[in-house]
Amino acid sequence: ALVFAFGLRNPFRIATSSVDGLTAAADVGTDEYEEINIVASGGDYGFPDVEGPGSDDGSIRPALWYRHVNGCNAVIGGDFVPRALLADRTSTDVDAWLTFSDVGCPAIWAAGIRDGEVVVLLRLTDPLDHSLSHLVLGPDDAIYLVGIGPEPQPVLRLSSISG
Repeated sequence: ALVFAFGLRNPFRIATSSVDGLTAAADVGTDEYEEINIVASGGDYGFPDVEGPGSDDGSIRPALWYRHVNGCNAVIGGDFVPRALLADRTSTDVDAWLTFSDVGCPAIWAAGIRDGEVVVLLRLTDPLDHSLSHLVLGPDDAIYLVGIGPEPQPVLRLSSISG
């Protein structure tokens, strides 16, 4: 069997940048942390021994991690978006922008990644009315969202993410 990377607990959505091939996994944690990992071939991300900020055990630390607070407890990975879409929001030089959300606190965030680490974090929306299960960049550079609910949820389109 082929193994690309190991030590991830529950990667819920994996995205690969079409520009530079960077791959990110939103990894749903257990009791305390959520993670976004920049995934490399052969990488060891530490689970089940390490979660969140990591340790000195030789495993790769997440690019972003956060504690379970205020209902935020299940990261939902999104998609890479073109750098130009967020250029007016920050002067930070980044390699890529990755969007994501969380089931328990459903706003949309963008993580600016440079050299495999998150160097800037932007909240793109206020909290939404419902939790998300998927967000993806469409061919028209809009973000398409699908919610979670007991009834079928509509696909929503977020056409303006800069400003």
